[in-house]
Amino acid sequence: MPLRVLYLPYLLQQLLFPFFYRCTAVPPLAFLRSPFVVGVMHPRRSPPRRRSGTAVHALRLAVLAAVFVGAALPSSTSADSPPHEDEPIHTVSYHSAIKLAHDLTGFRLHSHSVAYGSGSRQQSVTGMESGSDVNSVWVVRAGHGAADPAVGTPVACGSTIRLMHVNTVKHLHTHEQPAPMGQDWEVSAFAMGRGTGDGDPGPDGRWAEGDQGDDWVVVCEGKAGEDSTRQWRRGEGVFLKHAVSGRWLTTSGRHKFGEPVAGQQMVAATKKKGPDGLWRTAEGVYFSPAHVNT
Repeated sequence: MPLRVLYLPYLLQQLLFPFFYRCTAVPPLAFLRSPFVVGVMHPRRSPPRRRSGTAVHALRLAVLAAVFVGAALPSSTSADSPPHEDEPIHTVSYHSAIKLAHDLTGFRLHSHSVAYGSGSRQQSVTGMESGSDVNSVWVVRAGHGAADPAVGTPVACGSTIRLMHVNTVKHLHTHEQPAPMGQDWEVSAFAMGRGTGDGDPGPDGRWAEGDQGDDWVVVCEGKAGEDSTRQWRRGEGVFLKHAVSGRWLTTSGRHKFGEPVAGQQMVAATKKKGPDGLWRTAEGVYFSPAHVNT
């Protein structure tokens, strides 16, 4: 398959993602399907409405970009295409945009621009029952201070990663602060400086970089959970262990919030590893290892 077709959806995603979300309730990835990604984020459910002129303009812009970007990219023969590009993607890789579903309750790891009313007053992290909310999407990144590997590089068990919340550009975080309920630590979405998400100043005012409290170790389910010869595989159980404190990311139906996040579950960091700390990948965008260094 020509490279212009293969990589065009990813380029359009990078160029149009911020603008498109402001114009329409349908995320750009809902129609930008590609042979090297599997799993599309579901749009937030909303009542039918007429497209605004700005939304129509965005759609036209996407079509024009497809024409010009596609023409600019070099073609390749089928012999140049990575092998097995149409096979299902079984591993979780860096730069994947994923949702994590709690194994026992099915609730998605979630955040939003709502601060805790007590404790650190940082951005809250909860468990959301719906699988269609875009505020449950997290990007897999390397640990704090480390360079992100190439797109499509599989995450090995035992790796130290960060999970960056897509809509607010803050990282999953914990610290020695009591959780809103119970005896565990609070889990928040945190960053220290304003920017675009890459550490450089930006006009949007969003937060960018955090600290080592954002680092989590991927512990795969089963024996030798931190064996680096194993890979984090889609749909298989995984625990997230806080790299600094050794605590485990957890949630349960025993602790639920009222307004303004009624029905959502508390997410916390607990001392003991247990079934409440088991998570599995759900909806998302996953990149094929076949496209590393191609």
